[in-house]
Amino acid sequence: MAQIIELPTREAAPPPRLNRWLAAWQLTWRRFILGIVVTFIVTAVTFALLSLSPMDPLRKYLGLRYQHMEDEQRDEVRHALGLDAPWWQAWWDWLSGFMRGDLGQSLIYHRPVTEVVWERLPWTLLLGAVAISLGVAVSMVLGIYSGLRPGSIVDRAATVLVSIVQSVPPFVLAVGAVFVFAVAYPVLPAAGVSPPGQSPTVASVVRHLVLPALLFALTQIPWLVLGVRESVIGAVRSPAVMAARMRGLSPRIIVRSHVFPLAVPPALALLGSRLPEFVVGAVIVETVFSWPGLAGALTEAALAADMPLLAVLTGLTTAAVIAGMWLADVLHVLLDPQVEVNA
Repeated sequence: MAQIIELPTREAAPPPRLNRWLAAWQLTWRRFILGIVVTFIVTAVTFALLSLSPMDPLRKYLGLRYQHMEDEQRDEVRHALGLDAPWWQAWWDWLSGFMRGDLGQSLIYHRPVTEVVWERLPWTLLLGAVAISLGVAVSMVLGIYSGLRPGSIVDRAATVLVSIVQSVPPFVLAVGAVFVFAVAYPVLPAAGVSPPGQSPTVASVVRHLVLPALLFALTQIPWLVLGVRESVIGAVRSPAVMAARMRGLSPRIIVRSHVFPLAVPPALALLGSRLPEFVVGAVIVETVFSWPGLAGALTEAALAADMPLLAVLTGLTTAAVIAGMWLADVLHVLLDPQVEVNA
């Protein structure tokens, strides 16, 4: 009698879409742990570097009173504020307060750091959201059109223009825009969110937002246009698109179903990798245009050696960059099944 031998069966593999979500979750918890560690390391480095700064935070804290105080009085105030402690002790005291929900007192604003952050955060989010949305929209349109029609008039003009803009420092662009649109031809305000002595209104905020948002977007457009263009050109030359053309599919279907799925994930990865440049651009724009956001406060805190405020702002900046890169990578993983999660 023949004996029936049961062969071991392989477990059915999870659906591809489930694999993508599992990979995204694996990436998420790894980046979350890494983000916490990196953020606190950055705050510690901030305290260490500020301890080497020649700036005296007490001078900024006391203002004009600093000149009229004796050395003994200054030492008493410095000790009361904890400014004479070693940097590691100051960082540990700040970290302990952070764990209790106390972010410390700002030396330059004479207010709790929490109040300063919550007061300025909406202005930074408003400027960043408008500028990034505008920059990404323009870059995607120009990059996709140039990539689909390389060598055309639009492609050559766009390449030349973005190369010129990219070669000019952002600070020069911002100052030049102020001179042209606020001095030579005063059609737009160049500072603040409202006229001097007036409270901000929706109309005044919109009018004051135009110039900094345009400059912020302009500084980010060149590299994104060139990146999207190269991504689209690579997708057009891919074997999948060539096979689709051989099957006789219409150009519209090829672009929608083959070019976009291949070109968008690399563009998202590029956008995530260049997020630190958004932070630099925000600092420059908010400083030049006196925008009341966190980036402007970051500059003031660094110049005044305001350790509690600078530690919080650098920590928030680091966390925002890591979160943005995580979001770009997650979208890349979900959209491109060929991507493997290794970090």
